Amino acid sequence: MTRTRQVRLVVADSDGGILGVTPYRTTSVPWWQEAAPLRAAFPELFTGADGTGTHAVLRLLEAEHDSDAHMGGRSTHLVQIANRAAVRGSDTLSLEQWRGPADVATGLEPLRHPWAKPGGPADDLAWVARQVEVTGDAVQHRTWNLSAIWSVPSSRVTVWLKAVPTFFQHETPVLQTLADVAPGAAPTLIAADGHRQLLSAMDGEDGFRADTDEQIAMVDALVDLQLAAAGETPALLAAGVPDGRSQTLADNLAAFLKRAAPTDRKLQRLATEIPNRIAAIDALGLPDVLVHGDPHPGNCRLGVKPPTWFDWGDSFIGNPLLDLGAVHRMSPSAVSHWLSRWSEQAGGADLTGAWETLRPVALVRSALVYQQFLDAIEPDEHIYHRDDVALTLDQVRQLLSAE
Repeated sequence: MTRTRQVRLVVADSDGGILGVTPYRTTSVPWWQEAAPLRAAFPELFTGADGTGTHAVLRLLEAEHDSDAHMGGRSTHLVQIANRAAVRGSDTLSLEQWRGPADVATGLEPLRHPWAKPGGPADDLAWVARQVEVTGDAVQHRTWNLSAIWSVPSSRVTVWLKAVPTFFQHETPVLQTLADVAPGAAPTLIAADGHRQLLSAMDGEDGFRADTDEQIAMVDALVDLQLAAAGETPALLAAGVPDGRSQTLADNLAAFLKRAAPTDRKLQRLATEIPNRIAAIDALGLPDVLVHGDPHPGNCRLGVKPPTWFDWGDSFIGNPLLDLGAVHRMSPSAVSHWLSRWSEQAGGADLTGAWETLRPVALVRSALVYQQFLDAIEPDEHIYHRDDVALTLDQVRQLLSAE
């Protein structure tokens, strides 16, 4: 059955003044961060867009999950338009009075990202135009608390503007390093400036539907580039890539569990075990490497050689087995191959038991990452990640019970 969502838009002018709110309309795309469904549902608002970012979806204001608690439902988004006449002259759209906060566009929320502010998308696209010769209208694909994505036609190729929050900006030195040590294994960075990255369009297609053989090729590409970049870990740490090595990891996870579950005996017992679990893995002699952090098939492009791994914002320096936190999205054969590749670096040791020892630790780290998102994004967008910490810690409890 096709999932539907009810969407409405709070419309701001070029100065951030609120013109009103649309009635709800229906879209079949449940994902709140996608911009295309909003343009399709309200074409009269985006008519006359000139690719400069003056017609843009800025951010999510309100949302409620549908019955399966995974987006969908109803959502309200803030958009900025420059063409007031599109609203005044429309025969199909009349705005109602917005009864929410009057400063939803201009309020001084300290955690608001630059691309979520009036004029922010226009500034980002103006920066793109200073890097390449733009030959057509930019298209907004996504905006939320973890990124904003636009495609922009240029005289050289279609380029992609990616805007990222402060806690993901270490992706820039990661891409610069991978370009040197593993050409073609990661996106090509054309330019970067603070929260902005300009990337060449990637060939191939996303690997969401990858079969087992394709997943094994993805694993090989990831392990190969990690080994190629292993000598660069000191430079990557110095460039701001997060430190997830043993001692730092153990300290951070213990502090997080004390904060998130201070009275949970099972999780507090795990907190005391984490140093020993990590030490058992360290004894295998695996190198600290550039861990991707979210290596599911959808973050890899197929149809190119080697497969291209992208979205390095979750990356950190640490034990490569921590990347197996995404095993629920990989086939058992691909996971076995992943372990065998790293077994080669551990003198042929069977890593199956090692991974089972480390798996609760990897999941706690995933819960910590979600908590760090919540700590660093504005309250209106907490709903994207609000339940992720509790759900991930529930998975940890289930693993511990199985042990």
